[in-house]
Amino acid sequence: MRINGVTDMLEWNADYLTGVEEIDLQHQYFLKLINRIEAKLASIVLNHGHNSLLKELVLYARFHFISEENFMAEAGFPELEQHSQLHNEIAGRLNSEIQMLEMDMVEPMHIVMWLSDWFREHTLVEDQKYALYLKSR
Repeated sequence: MRINGVTDMLEWNADYLTGVEEIDLQHQYFLKLINRIEAKLASIVLNHGHNSLLKELVLYARFHFISEENFMAEAGFPELEQHSQLHNEIAGRLNSEIQMLEMDMVEPMHIVMWLSDWFREHTLVEDQKYALYLKSR
Protein backbone atom coordinates (compact mmCIF):
# COMPACT_ATOMS: atom_id res chain seq x y z
CA MET A 1 0.00 0.00 0.00
CA ARG A 2 1.20 3.51 -0.74
CA ILE A 3 0.53 6.74 1.09
CA ASN A 4 1.72 9.90 -0.69
CA GLY A 5 4.17 7.86 -2.79
CA VAL A 6 5.62 6.04 0.22
CA THR A 7 5.31 2.28 0.51
CA ASP A 8 4.66 0.30 3.63
CA MET A 9 7.60 -1.95 4.42
CA LEU A 10 7.07 -5.41 3.01
CA GLU A 11 6.27 -8.02 5.63
CA TRP A 12 6.86 -11.73 5.23
CA ASN A 13 3.77 -13.89 5.36
CA ALA A 14 2.82 -17.48 4.61
CA ASP A 15 1.36 -16.51 1.22
CA TYR A 16 4.92 -16.14 -0.08
CA LEU A 17 5.92 -19.72 0.80
CA THR A 18 6.78 -22.06 -2.07
CA GLY A 19 7.42 -25.14 0.00
CA VAL A 20 11.11 -25.19 -0.94
CA GLU A 21 12.95 -24.08 2.18
CA GLU A 22 15.99 -22.66 0.39
CA ILE A 23 13.86 -20.62 -2.04
CA ASP A 24 11.68 -19.38 0.82
CA LEU A 25 14.78 -18.28 2.76
CA GLN A 26 16.07 -16.50 -0.33
CA HIS A 27 12.72 -14.75 -0.77
CA GLN A 28 12.83 -13.67 2.88
CA TYR A 29 16.29 -12.19 2.33
CA PHE A 30 15.11 -10.44 -0.85
CA LEU A 31 12.26 -8.88 1.11
CA LYS A 32 14.65 -7.73 3.86
CA LEU A 33 16.99 -6.26 1.25
CA ILE A 34 14.17 -4.25 -0.35
CA ASN A 35 13.20 -2.98 3.10
CA ARG A 36 16.83 -2.04 3.84
CA ILE A 37 16.99 -0.06 0.62
CA GLU A 38 13.76 1.75 1.49
CA ALA A 39 14.97 2.52 5.02
CA LYS A 40 18.28 3.88 3.72
CA LEU A 41 16.89 5.97 0.85
CA ALA A 42 17.55 9.24 2.62
CA SER A 43 21.21 8.38 3.11
CA ILE A 44 21.89 6.64 -0.20
CA VAL A 45 24.49 8.53 -2.16
CA LEU A 46 24.45 7.32 -5.73
CA ASN A 47 27.86 7.27 -7.30
CA HIS A 48 27.24 5.95 -10.81
CA GLY A 49 26.55 2.36 -9.86
CA HIS A 50 28.78 2.19 -6.82
CA ASN A 51 26.06 2.18 -4.20
CA SER A 52 26.64 -0.97 -2.16
CA LEU A 53 22.97 -1.76 -1.45
CA LEU A 54 22.02 -1.49 -5.11
CA LYS A 55 25.02 -3.62 -6.09
CA GLU A 56 23.98 -6.19 -3.51
CA LEU A 57 20.46 -6.18 -4.93
CA VAL A 58 21.64 -6.81 -8.50
CA LEU A 59 24.04 -9.57 -7.47
CA TYR A 60 21.53 -11.20 -5.15
CA ALA A 61 18.85 -11.14 -7.85
CA ARG A 62 21.22 -12.89 -10.25
CA PHE A 63 22.13 -15.52 -7.63
CA HIS A 64 18.50 -16.08 -6.62
CA PHE A 65 17.22 -16.43 -10.17
CA ILE A 66 19.87 -19.03 -11.03
CA SER A 67 19.25 -20.91 -7.80
CA GLU A 68 15.47 -20.92 -8.27
CA GLU A 69 15.81 -22.08 -11.89
CA ASN A 70 18.11 -24.92 -10.78
CA PHE A 71 15.44 -26.12 -8.32
CA MET A 72 12.82 -25.89 -11.05
CA ALA A 73 14.99 -27.86 -13.49
CA GLU A 74 15.64 -30.59 -10.92
CA ALA A 75 11.89 -30.90 -10.30
CA GLY A 76 11.08 -31.00 -14.02
CA PHE A 77 8.92 -27.87 -13.81
CA PRO A 78 7.25 -27.62 -17.23
CA GLU A 79 7.13 -23.79 -17.19
CA LEU A 80 10.86 -23.35 -16.49
CA GLU A 81 11.59 -21.68 -19.83
CA GLN A 82 8.85 -19.08 -19.34
CA HIS A 83 9.90 -18.48 -15.75
CA SER A 84 13.53 -18.06 -16.81
CA GLN A 85 12.43 -15.52 -19.43
CA LEU A 86 10.61 -13.56 -16.70
CA HIS A 87 13.80 -13.57 -14.64
CA ASN A 88 15.76 -12.22 -17.60
CA GLU A 89 13.20 -9.47 -18.13
CA ILE A 90 13.27 -8.55 -14.42
CA ALA A 91 17.09 -8.43 -14.39
CA GLY A 92 17.08 -6.16 -17.43
CA ARG A 93 14.45 -3.90 -15.94
CA LEU A 94 16.33 -3.74 -12.64
CA ASN A 95 19.48 -2.59 -14.44
CA SER A 96 17.47 0.01 -16.38
CA GLU A 97 15.79 1.29 -13.22
CA ILE A 98 19.15 1.69 -11.49
CA GLN A 99 20.62 3.50 -14.51
CA MET A 100 17.67 5.89 -14.57
CA LEU A 101 18.10 6.48 -10.84
CA GLU A 102 21.81 7.20 -11.29
CA MET A 103 20.99 9.73 -14.03
CA ASP A 104 18.39 11.42 -11.79
CA MET A 105 15.63 10.45 -14.23
CA VAL A 106 13.53 8.91 -11.44
CA GLU A 107 13.13 9.52 -7.74
CA PRO A 108 14.74 7.00 -5.37
CA MET A 109 11.32 5.94 -4.04
CA HIS A 110 10.35 4.91 -7.57
CA ILE A 111 12.74 1.97 -7.47
CA VAL A 112 11.46 0.86 -4.05
CA MET A 113 7.85 0.98 -5.24
CA TRP A 114 8.80 -0.98 -8.37
CA LEU A 115 10.74 -3.57 -6.32
CA SER A 116 7.89 -3.96 -3.83
CA ASP A 117 5.32 -4.39 -6.59
CA TRP A 118 7.58 -6.83 -8.44
CA PHE A 119 8.30 -8.89 -5.32
CA ARG A 120 4.62 -9.23 -4.43
CA GLU A 121 3.49 -10.03 -7.97
CA HIS A 122 6.30 -12.41 -8.86
CA THR A 123 6.32 -14.29 -5.57
CA LEU A 124 2.54 -14.51 -5.14
CA VAL A 125 1.73 -15.34 -8.76
CA GLU A 126 4.67 -16.71 -10.75
CA ASP A 127 6.53 -18.53 -7.97
CA GLN A 128 3.26 -20.00 -6.71
CA LYS A 129 2.87 -21.81 -10.05
CA TYR A 130 6.02 -23.73 -9.11
CA ALA A 131 4.73 -24.32 -5.57
CA LEU A 132 1.46 -25.74 -6.94
CA TYR A 133 3.39 -27.96 -9.34
CA LEU A 134 5.45 -29.36 -6.44
CA LYS A 135 2.33 -30.00 -4.34
CA SER A 136 0.63 -31.81 -7.23
CA ARG A 137 3.48 -34.31 -7.63
